Amino acid sequence: MKVVVTETIPGVTADGTPCEYEVYRPHIWEATVDPEATKAAIAPLVDCCPEAERVKSTRLKIYAAMKTAWEHYAAGEAALNEGKDKQAEAYAKKYQAAQAEAAALQEELQPLIDAHRAAHDQIFLDNPCYLNPGPGQKHITDEEAAALQAQFDALGEHEKLTVTGETIPDWHGVEYWSKIHEVWIKVAVDLPGRPLPEGAILPDDLSVAQHDEINAQTERDRIAALTPAQRAAAKQNALDALADEGTRLERRNQIQRKPFDAVAWYEEKAPAIEAKYA
Repeated sequence: MKVVVTETIPGVTADGTPCEYEVYRPHIWEATVDPEATKAAIAPLVDCCPEAERVKSTRLKIYAAMKTAWEHYAAGEAALNEGKDKQAEAYAKKYQAAQAEAAALQEELQPLIDAHRAAHDQIFLDNPCYLNPGPGQKHITDEEAAALQAQFDALGEHEKLTVTGETIPDWHGVEYWSKIHEVWIKVAVDLPGRPLPEGAILPDDLSVAQHDEINAQTERDRIAALTPAQRAAAKQNALDALADEGTRLERRNQIQRKPFDAVAWYEEKAPAIEAKYA
């Protein structure tokens, strides 16, 4: 017997309708045996098994032999007291024979007791009672667990398995990019049950060109959100940085004795910055 965990989660159907799914969590473990309940349940089976009957039968024979031995002993004592020596001697022999029979049966008893204990242990293993599973857990047979594990193993990275055996997509928490009317939009999936929409692109699947488009869009949005004063300051910072870069290049070219016009280089690059912050 195994234990599996189920969980009820909010989700949506493929068309976006809100719903709930009862899904399996990918954890299966052995059910815990309740030893006291098992002992109580198997008691009748243990008491009537063949090994138990043999132990009982042998014990009854031992008790009978010991009873007979005691009766012969008592009769021998009585005969001895009455001076009937021959009768006393005969009873003594019967007493010894009964004692020997009881001793022989006693030796036979221990292996029978061992066999009974082994039978008890096997009956215990074959008829376990299990502790009740906790909240959100349920018992399943070993065969059901094997089939369920096979379904778990076949699940994709972004899939869940419902208790009805249905596989549902689960992109919960995953972000993707989608281009709608030439605008890139970043979306985070909030609920399982619906596949990624057509045209959705995971961040790792973006091409270099798409990365460039998104970066350019992000930069445009950043600039559009600036106040006029902030935009003017940002433009001046960018122009200053461009001039600093021209100075650096000019100095390097002088050292390497290469021609370089820093002003012309600056004037060529500056219009793009002006246009960016216009």
